[in-house]
Amino acid sequence: MDKRGFTLLELLLAVVILAMVISTVYYGIAGTTKVYNTIEAESYLYRLFRTFAERFIDDVESIVQVGGVKSFLNLENNITVLFKGADTERTQVGVIVTMVSDPFCAFGEEVARKGPMLISYELAQNSGRSAYNLIRHSVPIVGKTKERHDIILLDVKSIRMEYIDESKQVRKDWDSTLEENLNKVPKFVKLTIVLDGSQLSSQDLTHEITVAPILVGK
Repeated sequence: MDKRGFTLLELLLAVVILAMVISTVYYGIAGTTKVYNTIEAESYLYRLFRTFAERFIDDVESIVQVGGVKSFLNLENNITVLFKGADTERTQVGVIVTMVSDPFCAFGEEVARKGPMLISYELAQNSGRSAYNLIRHSVPIVGKTKERHDIILLDVKSIRMEYIDESKQVRKDWDSTLEENLNKVPKFVKLTIVLDGSQLSSQDLTHEITVAPILVGK
């Protein structure tokens, strides 16, 4: 029986075929990994936003009349409601909204609190990056609950707040201590946030929420 080895051409052909198979498998795995990482990154950004949204909605829906705690806030006697929303087209950093609220859901140590709180949300520059952090400040007006200053949302690329009044007009800012909207809250507060996905190799994510303040105690 005639025995012979592989010819050089056959060996080269085998090497080429093997290289093609390996290349196909590699790019297939790489593509799958990229898709998986993108989904994970977007899921992470979504979870961050969901946590913030739940907190923000509860805070705004639970705005209360200042009542007996007015003296602790150094408000004029004719002020019964405190809600201030900044013009976010002008406010790049700083406090964007302030309110007196008695939120229903506990947030960390707030589980022990009783009574209204002075709550504000502040945009702060993230050191060394173009995105911002959104910080939630909660200060008890009365009682022994500790103040909290929590970074509630990371990598905020932009934020826009709009305030819709009873006549359905959209306003860029709101102040319930001034004559125009004295002791009034917006009928709706609309918030649009863009989260920066570049740090996670993901696309930017845009979210919108609209909240209707109930004004407890009205």
